[in-house]
Amino acid sequence: MKRLNNKAFTLIELLAVIVILALIVAIAIPGVTRYLQSARKGVYYTNAATAINAVKDDVNFNGVSSDKVYTIEDVNTLLDTKLKESPFGVEYLENSYVKVTFDSNGYPTYSICLLDIQGNGFYDATTKAVAFEDLSDDNVKTGLAGVSCE
Repeated sequence: MKRLNNKAFTLIELLAVIVILALIVAIAIPGVTRYLQSARKGVYYTNAATAINAVKDDVNFNGVSSDKVYTIEDVNTLLDTKLKESPFGVEYLENSYVKVTFDSNGYPTYSICLLDIQGNGFYDATTKAVAFEDLSDDNVKTGLAGVSCE
């Protein structure tokens, strides 16, 4: 009687490996997606803070003393690395802006409305712009279809 050579995997063993891999993928994909979304929001925050800091520098160095709105094009002239595309991979809206307003004592307050064409970014439904103090990656809105900084 010949002995069989049992060096191959059985169908049950292959199915068990496939099921285990499917479970790992099912658990990992939502986590990776959340991580990527969080990273994009963090970069959005960094871009907004960079834009406001560029405007702050302009206000300080050029002696701006009255309320002024800086369009995204104005902000890009102040930056070495231009804000062309959001972390979500689409262009910023042309009507995005940074606004500086001065109180009666001459102290400036900065706010920003920075949106991309998919409606991701910093936007407040009431004031349109978000105050510099309220910038955080937790306040990045996503998927605001049809909103505009105007």
